[in-house]
Amino acid sequence: MSQFKDLILSANVVFWDFDGVIKRSNLVKNNAFYSLFEDISEVQRDYILNHHIEHQGLSRFKKIPHYLQYLNKESNKENIDNYLDRFSRLVLDGVIESDYVEGVLDILPKVKNSVLVTATPKDEIKIILQKLKISKYFSKVYGSPKTKIECLEDYSKQYEIVPNKCVFVGDSKSDLDCARHHKIEIVFVRNEYNHHIRLSEKVIQIDNFL
Repeated sequence: MSQFKDLILSANVVFWDFDGVIKRSNLVKNNAFYSLFEDISEVQRDYILNHHIEHQGLSRFKKIPHYLQYLNKESNKENIDNYLDRFSRLVLDGVIESDYVEGVLDILPKVKNSVLVTATPKDEIKIILQKLKISKYFSKVYGSPKTKIECLEDYSKQYEIVPNKCVFVGDSKSDLDCARHHKIEIVFVRNEYNHHIRLSEKVIQIDNFL
């Protein structure tokens, strides 16, 4: 058995990110941020897209207010909520229809205890999991507006966890930061959108779960 599979299958708890880890849905989110705001320049669109890619794993609850301020648009609650709703409409079907990361559906049923920790809003990710019929693989589901660090803090308050018996499977800097904060080993899923992230040679890196 490969090193990453042995690590995942022997863990007491595996914390999973979603976009780029379970589904190859990064491009869906990229396109949504690129087209979210109308009547802006290409320079502004490029800034938003590049910022989003550089900060994959950061909640849209933080990104959208930042982009509104950058564009000198009203960043009150009503306007933020309007753009959050629009973003959800842009991504929901695309995420559901995107490809799975190869091998993930083979390994998920074999994991002792999987917990989903994603920057996607909790209500939205639950709809996605139900439509994909994979809710059964996760004992607990966390989403934004909580940060991933806060999600694991919440989980550790409810359940006793031993850090060296846990694994985080992710693909973004926020996943790395969360794993390091909680002293949990990470399996890092490489894709075309995270090559800018430099990792220690000690970090296990994979392209898929085959």
